[in-house]
Amino acid sequence: MTGVADANLDKAPLVAITGQGGSDRLHHESHQGLDVVKMMEPITKWNTSISSPQTVSEMVRKAFKVAEAEKPGATHLELPEDIAKIEVAGNEYPLEIKKNNKTST
Repeated sequence: MTGVADANLDKAPLVAITGQGGSDRLHHESHQGLDVVKMMEPITKWNTSISSPQTVSEMVRKAFKVAEAEKPGATHLELPEDIAKIEVAGNEYPLEIKKNNKTST
């Protein structure tokens, strides 16, 4: 957390990715669950827990975009182990970069 906070204070773009126990086990069998998303809230520009394997590409893109945007800083993605294990068919490649085609005069 110290490194993430330091990057955010120094306005250095950083994407932190943390693991988490399976969402099916949290608050049931696991006695050491930490709310990492809540802990990262005050020291990041944006952070979230990925709740669906279909949103991984979108969330990764957003994390990098926000980290590099005006006033760069730290972002955070939490990936629960049960979501990380699920295979997703179809979108095997990174999202294409959308370029702004506006021309200045």
